Amino acid sequence: MNRLAQETSPYLLQHADNPVDWYPWGEEALARAREEDKPILLSVGYAACHWCHVMEHESFEDERTAALMNEYFVPVKVDREERPDVDSVYMDAVVSLTGHGGWPMTVFLTPTGEPFFGGTYYPPEPRHGLPSFKQLLQAIASAWRERRADIDRDAGAITEQLRRTAEPSHEPLTSSLLSDAVRGLRQQFDPVWGGFGTAPKFPPASALEFLLRRGELEPATKTLDGMALGGMYDLVGGGFHRYSVDREWLVPHFEKMLYDNALLVPAYLHGWLVTGNERYREVAEPTTFRGSSCSRSSTVASSFVESSIPRPVHGSSTSVSCGRSRSATTRRSHRGTGLRWPRLRSRADASIEPTISKLLVLSRSSSSARSRPRKGGFSAAGARARRSTQVCSRITQTWPTASTSCTLRQESWGGSRSRAGLRSLRSRCSATRSAAASS
Repeated sequence: MNRLAQETSPYLLQHADNPVDWYPWGEEALARAREEDKPILLSVGYAACHWCHVMEHESFEDERTAALMNEYFVPVKVDREERPDVDSVYMDAVVSLTGHGGWPMTVFLTPTGEPFFGGTYYPPEPRHGLPSFKQLLQAIASAWRERRADIDRDAGAITEQLRRTAEPSHEPLTSSLLSDAVRGLRQQFDPVWGGFGTAPKFPPASALEFLLRRGELEPATKTLDGMALGGMYDLVGGGFHRYSVDREWLVPHFEKMLYDNALLVPAYLHGWLVTGNERYREVAEPTTFRGSSCSRSSTVASSFVESSIPRPVHGSSTSVSCGRSRSATTRRSHRGTGLRWPRLRSRADASIEPTISKLLVLSRSSSSARSRPRKGGFSAAGARARRSTQVCSRITQTWPTASTSCTLRQESWGGSRSRAGLRSLRSRCSATRSAAASS
């Protein structure tokens, strides 16, 4: 049992039994790093993150890996949903270092909290062009001993760059800038399936709101239709999953985030108000309200949260995952975890070193765009399908007409069945969408 046993975050409590000598984020960890002149190994994740649990099982529960972490580093574990301020600062650093971000996030810091190396998921053995996590730990420890001056210089340069990029722009928001934004979105727009870019596809709620306000209905409605017709939308439990692992919005990544759904509900409602299309209202209501009721008391609760996430008294739920996690109180394995905290923490803790405090203050006025997660940690359609034990228990699609249905039955993914099954599902769903579009 480590120090995380005293925390209130369910995600941190899930790591309380790790052989890693975890610290929560705070002055105690920073003080030990300064006293022993050790680098900090910062690991950031959240309870519904599949790959966070994979890395825990592969590395943080492994005695040899934990011994390396404890010997050469001060390990710090952060729940990004409890400390979004810390997550935001160091995610900016990882994106600037690697060009992409995601969770679990792995960052190495100087004792004063300045980042000098970072990434996301690292496997237990070398694969897909990534070193093993143990190899990475040994390489960082060796560099800390033998090339300390280089590390200090790089850390200072990274911190200074983050300070500069975090400063807010004073450029006025002109019509030409908005027009440029529309052109940029249209260049990335997928005219066949909707959305922007290729797999994996995330629900672009803010971009859709912007396009609707600008009167750009084609990319907005195509994307709203594509997400609601695909596996991203849960017709049984309500709400939208985190993202689609393929271009067609078919196979979802089985996490549901309350904040994602909070952004998608107004996008669909505004789509309904702008176009008059009743289908968008029909999608928004089950996501927002308890059943089909629109009573005042239910307007703040999502139906999928009501039915899927266990919530303690006086708590608030933020996410649900199909993966197994340990209970916050008993640490017994169960599916899905409700996240709650008794109070909000300060945006910039007084206990944090001055260098990082300045970064946190600057980050409040800046919202840096995140690139898509790296494929090393968040796999594309085929790899995700092979890793999934089940695509879904049952999703019956009857939208937009009752006579048009697309049933995705329970299927296991393994070997050649994975690819054949995925092709079959895509073929059936494509036929359904074609029929829906012509009706």
